[in-house]
Amino acid sequence: MGSASGAREGRGTAEWSIALTPRGWACALGAFALGVGWYAVGLRDVWYLAWLLGALVVVSLVSAAAVGGRARFEVRVRADEPAPPAGSTVQCTAAVAHRLPWAARGRVRWVAGGRGLTLPLVFERGSPAVASSAWPATARGPLEVEVAAVGVVDPLGLVRVESLVRTAVSVLVLPRPLPGAAELLDAGASEQLGEGAGVAASGTGDGAVGSGALREYRTGDASRQINWKQSARQGSWLVNLPEPVTRSERALRLDCTADAYRSAAEFEIAVSAATAVVDEWTRSGHLVTVQLPPQPPVASDAAEPLLRALARAQLVRAQLARAQLARDTRGDRAGGPRPAFEAAPHPAHVDGPLPAVVVTGTAGSRLRSALADSPVGGVLLTVGAAPDDPLPAGWRSIHLPREPTARREAAP
Repeated sequence: MGSASGAREGRGTAEWSIALTPRGWACALGAFALGVGWYAVGLRDVWYLAWLLGALVVVSLVSAAAVGGRARFEVRVRADEPAPPAGSTVQCTAAVAHRLPWAARGRVRWVAGGRGLTLPLVFERGSPAVASSAWPATARGPLEVEVAAVGVVDPLGLVRVESLVRTAVSVLVLPRPLPGAAELLDAGASEQLGEGAGVAASGTGDGAVGSGALREYRTGDASRQINWKQSARQGSWLVNLPEPVTRSERALRLDCTADAYRSAAEFEIAVSAATAVVDEWTRSGHLVTVQLPPQPPVASDAAEPLLRALARAQLVRAQLARAQLARDTRGDRAGGPRPAFEAAPHPAHVDGPLPAVVVTGTAGSRLRSALADSPVGGVLLTVGAAPDDPLPAGWRSIHLPREPTARREAAP
């Protein structure tokens, strides 16, 4: 069961296992060695000692089997941040409810990103046991952190029983912005991306005083919107209509075609460059549309839904991306279907042509053909080899170096 806070629950299944602990193996091997010694020397005291150690192991196995049937582990896993940025640490907490009749020691086994981690766990009667683990968010994209099994040790510490719960929490690691990418874009394409180049989008503000228009009070209207003077004159509650808000809109396309990049690492640099631009634009208050063909575009004035889309960006084959790129170039900028506006406090209808920023690895013939068919020019950000031939009319190329600008400036 999932929740918006990133928590999931799971129950211990009927699939469980029993194994000797190192102490249990020592007792079992000791009993065997003493049995061999008794057979060799014939001393009854040695036989009694071997029988005692063997009996302890058997009793522990029986008690562990009883514990496995009564424990009924219920695990709830929660991540402290459902969408952490790449390079950070994901802190996960597991709360293990149980029905053990006594205090016991145990362990919890975590699995995430192909790595395993086993941590100790202490069970107290009547209260859930809690364990935490930290995982590095090294790469963007979905990351699943799983509690694979919960184990408990019998009171003698000889046998461990584990229940396979397999409860996981999923987080989406957001891409890391490329330092200096947004600054290079603004410095090299100030004319194309000036405030006058954006398309004005009319929305609705939340101010208390509007431009003079009034309407009748409705349930849920804030008291600060009430026009007290006009309400007293009319004898009914009237509220001010908020003033329209005008914001410019900007669009960015990330080329997801596999043949545009020499390696997967180069594509990750392109994603980081797009992240830096999107982050800067949303901080400046623009409505931003991110196009990731063949996926549907995402539009918002908040950074998180846009970064979530970039976190899921994947390389695709050229044939599929070529059809989507040509269709979007002719349709979107000619007033065709537009993406739904997401996660904005005050949605606004958007129409008309958009300025374009395309982020790619290398400007190949496929992309050049699509740019030539575009009726509106823009800026081409390349993270691979800089284009040698001039771009179609209206388009300008800016090459982003692999080494971040800030790091290069800090070098002696």
